[in-house]
Amino acid sequence: MILASLLTLILGLGLGFLVRHMSAKSELKERQAKGDEIVDGAKKKASDIKYNARKEAKEIAWEEKEALDQEVTKRRRDIEGQEKGLVTKEAKLDARIDENEKEKERLKSKETELDGAKAKAEQEVGKFKRKQEEITTRLSQISEMT
Repeated sequence: MILASLLTLILGLGLGFLVRHMSAKSELKERQAKGDEIVDGAKKKASDIKYNARKEAKEIAWEEKEALDQEVTKRRRDIEGQEKGLVTKEAKLDARIDENEKEKERLKSKETELDGAKAKAEQEVGKFKRKQEEITTRLSQISEMT
């Protein structure tokens, strides 16, 4: 009886240890599965966060690119407007320069004409002075005759 009790006790302890070991192993597997599930969930959540962050970054980059494109377009239009204004001013200045050149040529022509007229007038004055001297000389001769 003692032997049977002892044997039952050893068998009970062995069986208890075995059940406890199996229970611990099962609990460890459950915990491992739960841990894996948590890790998988965390990985999926991290993947979703990463995906959303990339998507948001792409949207932000696209919006900023659009804003920069609009700014570049606006500045390009401004520069083109300024360029047109400068071209117009340049054309006006060229026209004024041409007008001034023509006026300068006209004035030079007029000056040459006036120089010719002056020279002619001086010749005429010279002729008149010689005639006047001739007349004065004749008058002097005539007055000496009387």
